[in-house]
Amino acid sequence: MPGIRNNFEDLTGAIRRGGVQPSGDTVSADNPIWVEFARSMVPMMIPAAHAIADLIDASSAPSMKVLDIAASHGVFGITIAQRNPRAEVVAFRGQLESAGFHGVSAHAIPTPETVLIASK
Repeated sequence: MPGIRNNFEDLTGAIRRGGVQPSGDTVSADNPIWVEFARSMVPMMIPAAHAIADLIDASSAPSMKVLDIAASHGVFGITIAQRNPRAEVVAFRGQLESAGFHGVSAHAIPTPETVLIASK
C-alpha cells in the first residue's frame, strides 16, 4: 500500500509538523485506502473469525447480541450471524458489501457513526 508507505519517507518533517502532509493523510476513516485494506484483510481474518465463533459456541446459543467495534471488514460479526440466525450483530465501521458477500443481510441505522445490524 504505497499510500501508507509514502508517509514514512519524511518522518522528521512529520514530527516537526505534528503530522503528515495533508496530501498524505490516511487517518480519515473516509479515505478509500481503508476500504482496500479491509478487503485485503478478509482472507487472513476468516480463520480467526471461525475460531472465535467456535470458542463462544455461536451455533448452539439460543440467541445472542454481539457488538463488533471497529468492524472494518465485518468478518467477525458476519461469521457469528452465519452460525446463529438468532444473533443480532451491531457493527461499528462495518462494511455493508462484506455482509452481502458473506450471505448475511444488513442495513444501516442512521447515527453519527456507521452502525449495522446484521441478521441471517
